[in-house]
Amino acid sequence: MAVLTEKNLIQIRRDLHAMPELALNEFRTAAYLEKVITGFNQQYLTIKHVPDLPTALLVRVAGSAPQRTLGYRTDIDALPVSEKTGLPFASKNLA
Repeated sequence: MAVLTEKNLIQIRRDLHAMPELALNEFRTAAYLEKVITGFNQQYLTIKHVPDLPTALLVRVAGSAPQRTLGYRTDIDALPVSEKTGLPFASKNLA
């Protein structure tokens, strides 16, 4: 994925929505995210894994002339609910 477009972002969001996983069991989600992130230009990216949290990814984005550090955190787990929207990207894993 060379360029991140609105279409790409929508597809990533739909892919993630379709594969909900419970906390500390987000193995498919973490693998998907790592695949997407490794598709970006790696010049400024560093990806690290946390051995004690096997589904966690730490991604550092260094600027070309960084002066400050900002941190973002996101949860990737889902709630165990059945989705009945009928959409093609509806949640598929949980019942």
